[in-house]
Amino acid sequence: MVSSIRSFLLCFTFWIVQLTAEQPLAVYLTWQQAPHQTMTIQWISPLGAQETSNCYYRSAKSALWNFKAGVSTLLPNGLKYSLHRVELDQLNPDTEYLFRIEGDTKEYKFLTLPSKLVSPLTFAVGGDVYQNGLDPVITMNKQVALASPRFVVWGGDLAYAANGYFLFLEKGSRWLDLMAAWSKTMVTPDGHLIPLLAVIGNHEVTGRYDQTPAQAPFFYTLFPTPGYQTLDVGDYLSLFLLDSGHTHSVEGEQTEWLKGALKVRKDVPYRFAFYHVPAYPCVRDYHNSRCTMVRKHWPPLFEEFKLTAAFEHHDHAYKRTYPIKEGRINQAEGVLYLGDGAWGVNPVRKPRSPKSSWYLAKSAQEQHFIKVTLYPDFSTSYQAINEKGTLFDEYQQTPR
Repeated sequence: MVSSIRSFLLCFTFWIVQLTAEQPLAVYLTWQQAPHQTMTIQWISPLGAQETSNCYYRSAKSALWNFKAGVSTLLPNGLKYSLHRVELDQLNPDTEYLFRIEGDTKEYKFLTLPSKLVSPLTFAVGGDVYQNGLDPVITMNKQVALASPRFVVWGGDLAYAANGYFLFLEKGSRWLDLMAAWSKTMVTPDGHLIPLLAVIGNHEVTGRYDQTPAQAPFFYTLFPTPGYQTLDVGDYLSLFLLDSGHTHSVEGEQTEWLKGALKVRKDVPYRFAFYHVPAYPCVRDYHNSRCTMVRKHWPPLFEEFKLTAAFEHHDHAYKRTYPIKEGRINQAEGVLYLGDGAWGVNPVRKPRSPKSSWYLAKSAQEQHFIKVTLYPDFSTSYQAINEKGTLFDEYQQTPR
């Protein structure tokens, strides 16, 4: 009897502690390494609300919980919040996992990516996110989540928190708003958290261009990226995440790295590049100096190694180019460029019409994301979908 009472009291005390623990402001997933074998779990909590950065996780098919210790860091600029990070490794491909954060009773779940492409795989791309109000972002997030992408890539200009002038600190509260909105809305109908990858844009950086990571403290705290990198998924997909001149120069070291990274992956069937400033803009002038810089250094490499497609942003509208090679339309061997960034920006800018730009196959003044579907025969579907869920552009790409 005494033993039963003691057990009850211990359980009751544990329940009270869990109940009174403050919920994280945001919980979100990303990757630092192979997405078919790892997952990085991150959460933001008020300073002092959580004493540890640990989590428990298990396969959905197992009853046994595993423990993994993590690390925490303070958010920049004296913001009274902590970022907690746990990287899970040695996971099984294409498997459902559950996890819970120590001190939080809520259970979350996610899927690792498959190591072999035996059925269609979908991901979503967009950029230029939280410019003005948060409502357009939330509306678009919900549309994306309904499509159940296995992951999302954001192409820069995320929270619009950094000022162009060095006299002003970055507005950390905008990052808190953005990541809290992501955490609440980017869950598939089946309840899986959607992992987020991000590349840097000019509005993440104090000074905008030609700076160092020190001028983008929130971006480099919230996303564990070295600035530019490749993530390889099994034997079928490589993601090239690039910095279009914000904290790493386009020319020189980054371009040399890109050449080597593309070369060693030339036999990977799917290879996509993601960056902010477009080589082929739909709003800005074609001869814009930043666009010209990107166009000079990266498309020749994309063409040489037959990149599947490049996703560009920055212009706050929608565009899809013709396949391009050596400055001309080449349907057989050219590289496709899509995007131009209008996930949550408001208003959306009016792009040039395809009749006025030789490289534009489609342009639209639409808030959008791009749903990308990879098929086992290595063909690709690109669907541009607006905030109402309307499909307004579609392109089918045959295997390269």
